[in-house]
Amino acid sequence: MPKKSIRRKRRQARRGRRRQQTPRAAESERTAADRAQFLAGVEAFARALIRERGTAADDDEDDWDEDEHDEDEDEEPPQDFEPEAHRTILAAIRRIVTTHTPQPAYDTVPHLTQRERDPRYNVCPGDGVLIAEMVAVSMLLDLRYNVRADPAPAIHWITERLGAEHGRRALRVADLLDHPDAPPWQSIHPPQPGEEPLLPAMVLLLAGIGGAATHRQPLPPN
Repeated sequence: MPKKSIRRKRRQARRGRRRQQTPRAAESERTAADRAQFLAGVEAFARALIRERGTAADDDEDDWDEDEHDEDEDEEPPQDFEPEAHRTILAAIRRIVTTHTPQPAYDTVPHLTQRERDPRYNVCPGDGVLIAEMVAVSMLLDLRYNVRADPAPAIHWITERLGAEHGRRALRVADLLDHPDAPPWQSIHPPQPGEEPLLPAMVLLLAGIGGAATHRQPLPPN
């Protein structure tokens, strides 16, 4: 009898372990599927932005100038604009969190528009903001899936420290962090020419994450 009791307990323990592992595996699959769905939506959004701004590359070989190509071979290759966009976003986040003013989020657009004119980058007009938006989306998705950042305190921090209007703008893109009250990302359409880009709202949301974290854990005095 004791041996049967021991075997029965071992079988029950194994079944219990299997039951505990199944939800985690299912959650991992759901997370991967959710991430893939969002990335597909982001890719579609980027393509729509490119179509709207007319910056797609022209692949017509009939317009290729051989002499001009030979002259350009000795020139240095253009620099990647993404690091510039990343630095601009991080600088805006720091200023927002430390000064509690929303203006740095909106200053990113004219700053990037000016920086994209630098011939070292060879960026088409309007693409600087587009690249920065893709960088911001990548940062938000990283916070969602890898850091598991809670968007509710971020929106609360923005609303309380920066104002309700800025909180509403950040909430518009907060589905990237899985905020339950945010509109679905798939319902957000690329801004038309003359409309405000989504970049300021994304920067506000990123600053809200940083501001909420700083509020919970105050920085030590210098």
